[in-house]
Amino acid sequence: MENLKNIITKDVAVLAKLCGFTKIYDNDFEILMYVEGYVEPQYIKQEDERRYDYLAPRQDELQEWIRNEFEMHVEIYCNASGWGWIITNLFGSTLKEIENDVFYGSYSKALESGLHEALKLIKIINVL
Repeated sequence: MENLKNIITKDVAVLAKLCGFTKIYDNDFEILMYVEGYVEPQYIKQEDERRYDYLAPRQDELQEWIRNEFEMHVEIYCNASGWGWIITNLFGSTLKEIENDVFYGSYSKALESGLHEALKLIKIINVL
């Protein structure tokens, strides 16, 4: 199902909520929540069966929120080793790079890891 591609994982969603992201899963990992409460269900058609489902936030939504709120960008790149990430501020300075040459087999896995690291930086900044 196209709508369910590249949703953020529960671990990243929980960390995002701690950093102020207003969309988050509930404890059952099924319902998308806002600070004010539950959102309306979105219609998803699956194999000619009508059902309603709650969609989790997508990676690009979280990536855009981090960029707009904290002026940090999670950049994804590819080389011979696989997919990697680098976190920069909007002025081009590097804040953090992939560590220990750990690369990923897909763009979305690298983005998930980069978003997780960006959120950890944000959490540290918010504590200071």
